[in-house]
Amino acid sequence: MSIVKESKGRLIEQIDVLLSSSESVTIAIDGMSGAGKSTLAAGLAVRYDDCGIIHIDDYYDCSVGRLKEEEIVERFGIVASEHRLVVVEGVYCLKFDFAYDLKLFMEIPEAEQHRRIKARNPDLYDKYINKWIPAENEYFHNIKEKEKESLIYLEQN
Repeated sequence: MSIVKESKGRLIEQIDVLLSSSESVTIAIDGMSGAGKSTLAAGLAVRYDDCGIIHIDDYYDCSVGRLKEEEIVERFGIVASEHRLVVVEGVYCLKFDFAYDLKLFMEIPEAEQHRRIKARNPDLYDKYINKWIPAENEYFHNIKEKEKESLIYLEQN
């Protein structure tokens, strides 16, 4: 599959098809900070009763500035054993080699990203702008190249 742009409605259709033909489905939702990854994951959990979500942000160790990767892998095993639909959402989720059935990437314009971050985390705004977003952008460049045959871009409404 090449890089395509999809609407969220079309995404639901794809998930329904996968669930109708598979015992379980695993979805990655990666993308820019503030793009709506957690919101989309929450919407999927409302739509699908048997949906488990892993929020990558829950495993970020601020004291050392990195992800608790072993804990993420352990949590994935637990959630995958308990749910038919597993959603792994958050920046850096595509660095994990889980058997993703769909790999989604969410982008928004930079000005909108800054507005959302400032509204959501005003105390951390400068850290986002000066530290986290530049690191994310480097990761995105690498992921887009690595996943260019399987990445699905979600169009923003």
